[in-house]
Amino acid sequence: MKQLQRADWQLTKRGLGPWARIYRPAQGGCRRRVQLFIPSWHALGDRSWGHAARLEPAELARVLGVYTQWVMTPVGSTAVTGLQLMSALNPPTRTGKPDGDGHRHSEHRPGSLDAEPIDPAPCEAPDGHPVLAHLPRFHVRGPEERLFEEAYDWARDLTDAECMQRYLVGIDVNLAFGAAANGAVVGPACPPVHVTNPAFDPAVPGSWLVDLSHVDLSRVKVGKQWRDLEGDLLPSPFTPTGERPTGPAWYATPTVAHAVELGYDVAPVEAWVRRESGRFLDGWYQRLRDAYVATMADLGVADKLGPAQFLQAMDGYKSRDPELGIVVDAVKMTLKGGIGKLQEKARGGGWEPGQAWPALARPTWRPDIRATVISRARINMHRKMVALAAATGRYPVAVLSDCAVYAADGPSPLDVATHWSTRAMAKEMGLSQSTVSRIWRAFGLQPHRTETSLLSTDPYFVDKVHDVVGLYLDPPERALVFCVDEKSQIQALDRSQPVMPGVPQRLTHDYVRSGTTTLFAALEVATGKVVGSLHRRHRAEEFKKFLIKLDQEIPEGLDVHLVLDNYATHKSSAIKTWLVAHPRFHLHFTPTGSSWLNLVERWFAELTDKRIKRGVRRSVQALEKDIRTWIAAWNTDPKPYVWTKTADEILERLASYLNRIPDSED
Repeated sequence: MKQLQRADWQLTKRGLGPWARIYRPAQGGCRRRVQLFIPSWHALGDRSWGHAARLEPAELARVLGVYTQWVMTPVGSTAVTGLQLMSALNPPTRTGKPDGDGHRHSEHRPGSLDAEPIDPAPCEAPDGHPVLAHLPRFHVRGPEERLFEEAYDWARDLTDAECMQRYLVGIDVNLAFGAAANGAVVGPACPPVHVTNPAFDPAVPGSWLVDLSHVDLSRVKVGKQWRDLEGDLLPSPFTPTGERPTGPAWYATPTVAHAVELGYDVAPVEAWVRRESGRFLDGWYQRLRDAYVATMADLGVADKLGPAQFLQAMDGYKSRDPELGIVVDAVKMTLKGGIGKLQEKARGGGWEPGQAWPALARPTWRPDIRATVISRARINMHRKMVALAAATGRYPVAVLSDCAVYAADGPSPLDVATHWSTRAMAKEMGLSQSTVSRIWRAFGLQPHRTETSLLSTDPYFVDKVHDVVGLYLDPPERALVFCVDEKSQIQALDRSQPVMPGVPQRLTHDYVRSGTTTLFAALEVATGKVVGSLHRRHRAEEFKKFLIKLDQEIPEGLDVHLVLDNYATHKSSAIKTWLVAHPRFHLHFTPTGSSWLNLVERWFAELTDKRIKRGVRRSVQALEKDIRTWIAAWNTDPKPYVWTKTADEILERLASYLNRIPDSED
């Protein structure tokens, strides 16, 4: 210590410890700094660094050198280093422009955390936080008081069929929490704002009190198509235990957005939202992902391998270079630990509930950001499980964090996989990849491609096809036939960067979302004219208003036949009561899962392609103005869609398709 002082080196306020830092005062724009590492003080925990503490000095120096090369100089545990990396990649301040006297001052750096800590919303605060000091000491908060976003810890009993399978195969998602951090929209530098009865917006970061108990996993949207699943065999996406919620609870934005993605409406009671948003963790994830990919490549596990090659490369990969194996584990723990540090709990003696603890003084103490990442990780797992269940009929028997367990006939994850690649089949059959490719081409096989389709399970499918097609081909006299539907959640989007001149139109993948609207539309089959009505919400009340508008615009003395889908809004008690009072309206429902029978869907496709998809709108009002303008222009020169196929032709083609499916029934 005396020698350091004589050489003008100084210790930081943390003093001398296992990860001490010394520096010399800045001279001009340059500061010299050295990170000291004293392994005898148990600086390398076994959980993060494995057996690194027992390595020889040269081997340990290599481990720390590789980690420093790809991540950063370690400044403590892997969790502390992960947190420091966030700030290093996104510092809170930057040098501002010169003032009138030519002096420069620091200013907030957009997209980064604030330089000062921000209090969380009461629902986001862990027990004992000062914002909860008004609660009784032994008060236990329930889901309607506390945001509880954690990773999965769920298991169920095996079915009889699963009990007959010989193996349980675990499928682990590498860097699952990192992938969840990538693209996570958070409120980096603004305090939460409390609102009541808000309209849910998936682009707004925050916490929402909403009842999601009505979401039925037995019938959900997968790839925008309704699918029937065995919901009892899937964990709920809304709770870490996989149990279905029973009432209102607090959820982070990604969790509520997933309910909408599954096809269900949500109505939050209140929310704590952050008006400013950004993707604060993208660079952090990219740095750690690059470190992981590069180190794994050095261990013989290259990126973009085929399934069989990947599993072969992963077999015993750490034994090829134990020191690089330590680095891989340390990178993964840096990622997990950094996310965990965003909500570091009180530790040590002397602390009492209601008092602040040291971690709260950090701007990087942000439980809301941690909740967003954990929520996205759990939702990503659920999305994968639902997609696999819809494609193959396989359901998980247990999920722990980022690993899903399936019953299988073989011991390999390939026994759970959904399709072959040319590389995987060549490896399995002992052939060359080119030979497999030639065989596939000769027989027109393309197992890597998928298309969405859905055979209706409606017991009255034949009758409804005859009814709807009959209206198209032979409409009744003194009557008008309309195809009616809603296009919900139309987004008002503003791209983050302008279109570059001199090149084909390119839209940035990220955007600023200003809200959504819903379009109710009725396409007159005979003329092609469209009656439209825009509303901010999508309920029976809005549909009733649209019917009233139709009634006012259609001349009296004409019957009105409406072709609709089976959405519950169209069959509510309020709509039934209105129809009794207006007997000239007649509803004709398409079969379940047969929206292709509704001609207005074709018109919606034109609206999307020609007006909505390419446009840029900075407000919902601008979006609605564009839609109204397009409808008015369409009605000046309407083009009706002409239905040509008869009901019998449709049913004959469907019968021909079913005859090619083994064990299909009439």
